[in-house]
Amino acid sequence: MVDDLEYKYTGNRLNQVIESAMNDTGYEGGNNIIDYDANGNMTNMNDKNINSIGYNYLNLSHQFSISQKLLGWTYNTNISHLYRADGTKLRTTKYNAREGDIGKTTMIDYLDGFQYRYYDNGLIGGPVLLDKTSFAYEEQAYKSTQDALIPGSISWKLDFVPTAEGFYSFTENRYIYQYKDHLGNTRVSFAKNSAGVLEVTDTNNYYPFGLNHIGGIKGQLGSYKNYKYNGKELQETGMYDYGARVYMPDLGRWGVVDPLAEKMTRHSPYNYAFNNPLRFIDPDGREAKDIFKWDNLGKLTKVADSNTDVIYAENQFEKDGKTLKTDAKGVEVGEKGYVEANRQEISLSEKFTDRQGKSSNTLTTLSFYNNQEKATEVAEYMYSNGTNEFSNSTYTSSKGGFSVVSTLGLPSKTFVDPKQYMKNFNINGDSFYSSKLTSHDHNHPSNYLPSGYMFNMRDNKYIPRRSDVEGARGKMDYHNTIDPDFKDVKFRTYLKGKYMNYNSTTAYYD
Repeated sequence: MVDDLEYKYTGNRLNQVIESAMNDTGYEGGNNIIDYDANGNMTNMNDKNINSIGYNYLNLSHQFSISQKLLGWTYNTNISHLYRADGTKLRTTKYNAREGDIGKTTMIDYLDGFQYRYYDNGLIGGPVLLDKTSFAYEEQAYKSTQDALIPGSISWKLDFVPTAEGFYSFTENRYIYQYKDHLGNTRVSFAKNSAGVLEVTDTNNYYPFGLNHIGGIKGQLGSYKNYKYNGKELQETGMYDYGARVYMPDLGRWGVVDPLAEKMTRHSPYNYAFNNPLRFIDPDGREAKDIFKWDNLGKLTKVADSNTDVIYAENQFEKDGKTLKTDAKGVEVGEKGYVEANRQEISLSEKFTDRQGKSSNTLTTLSFYNNQEKATEVAEYMYSNGTNEFSNSTYTSSKGGFSVVSTLGLPSKTFVDPKQYMKNFNINGDSFYSSKLTSHDHNHPSNYLPSGYMFNMRDNKYIPRRSDVEGARGKMDYHNTIDPDFKDVKFRTYLKGKYMNYNSTTAYYD
């Protein structure tokens, strides 16, 4: 048996863990009391020899103090994190000193996926060869690796950068390829050695809540080998950094209250993935989410279950199409089940062809009732991340407003009025077929002007290009402005993060 743990609580706070299995490959044990601050943040973890944990104003852990005894020596370690104002981690600094030694300092800078490493052995006394914080990260569960001593003068060195398939290691001068499972867990890392022969550099198998089976590799501070469970970085403290919080895989809990706890009052603010990690994922430590992918063909499909619906564009996934990138950003749509209840995938009776000659007979829509702001947020996310045209059409009636984000999955065509193709147009039985289209936005992925317009240098403004609109085959954006069916509709095109309005006489930016 790996672990036989008894959790003792005060309210929803875990105050003590009693370990009866006495198996060091799991939770280390110690039966020590866990303390918390007024915000519910865990302030120590003496079972792991973590004497104190400090937090900033965002409740992000920014200071760890660790003391350990090994072979008759005492080792003192201080780990600090520097964050940007929005909570993005910029730097980790680790100072480790053996009793009687000056010690060494290692710093890691995180710059949009690029990791730089700085090493200082303290000059006097040389490097601390037994650089131990292993007690904190369950050393028996990992093969030990010595911190690589970076030769030469003290300086910053680019350590590694992420790639679509894994990492490129500058310290090893080679590409590292990784296989990940459907939850984003790194399972195997492999690369070619100096002889050109493929070798496995790291393997990982996990218990459901993320604790490694025996044999995984714990790399040096800042190593690519530390990106393991859910693709997150395993810290020297044995906790995974998810962004908003750090996670303890040996206990299956967070050490900090969920920043969005008020949205999920049925659950403990310390729970991980609603205590069901085989079904749910938690991308950033704030809340578990239903993951939907709106791909470049226009299909809106569910990738993973959770409590909140979030849409990610195709460019936010790894090449396998299932695993989110480490820095993936999505757009929250609503509570669990919202997308399933409000999307439609419609097979059209004919194929529609865009100006590039590509065709589609499938229309995908997502509807929003009296929530034009959310529809705009979703549309702008897809405008910025998709490779095809999306549109946002808003209707009004005596019952309120109704917005539809839609796509044909084509690079240069979308519908102005998707209502006429939709199977139903109602909310809770209230029909909106009698509503009137009042505004329509769409994007141009190639960032060209609304079709049918040009810039007139003489008048210093955009005007219809008569030679184009009069001889055009098929409708241009300009033609919609003179269509009687779209009288009084406000038209806009989304270009490079800005909206360009257009009507029958001119086009102009907001």
